[in-house]
Amino acid sequence: MKIDLTTRLKAIEEYQKTKSLKTVAKRYNIHYATLSRWVKKINEDRILYHRPWNRMPPEVEETIMMLKENNPGTTLNQAKQRLLEKGIHISIKGIYDIWNRYGLAKRLVDDPFSFFVQETSETKNCLEYVQHLLIDKSSQENLKKAAGIVNSLPGYPPNYNDILEQIPENLLSLRRRLDRLYNQFLKIPTPEFYKKIHRLRLQFERKKFYYSAIMAGFS
Repeated sequence: MKIDLTTRLKAIEEYQKTKSLKTVAKRYNIHYATLSRWVKKINEDRILYHRPWNRMPPEVEETIMMLKENNPGTTLNQAKQRLLEKGIHISIKGIYDIWNRYGLAKRLVDDPFSFFVQETSETKNCLEYVQHLLIDKSSQENLKKAAGIVNSLPGYPPNYNDILEQIPENLLSLRRRLDRLYNQFLKIPTPEFYKKIHRLRLQFERKKFYYSAIMAGFS
């Protein structure tokens, strides 16, 4: 029987208070060895989504993503050729899927000028865990861990904007700051919004994140 992430987190939280594997495991009708594995995984930040077996390594995905970030006009065929020159063999669809996960390809119909992407099991599990971490906002360790998880996501779904508001801006990556600012449009004074988005666009340009700079320019 598959047990959802929220239930796992509750069981782990109870164990951390009682330090009794067998008692908590019995309450949740699971084997104590299963609970022990969950505790070990959460301590190693591995209780979240596991990458599908057929995904490219993270560093390769980042290389493919940066082709579009550095050169927004790059086509799929051009990207495939440049990757072949680097010894990376991947299909046109594979490149498109990666760009899509990073919000660099297909735009949301309701938010065409945002970086927001469709929610996946990957982002759902990660962000549910972040919500759990943010229950205790006074914990700097939890805030930093939450920011690290949020920043590591390739793209951000629009229905978790409350999380971005709870994490200090200085802990967010440039792309997550752009997501947060996009959501703040007309919610903060216009001069303040313009000042922040202008500064963010310049930061993107200095890092040669030209696709993101263009999106900031639209905002």
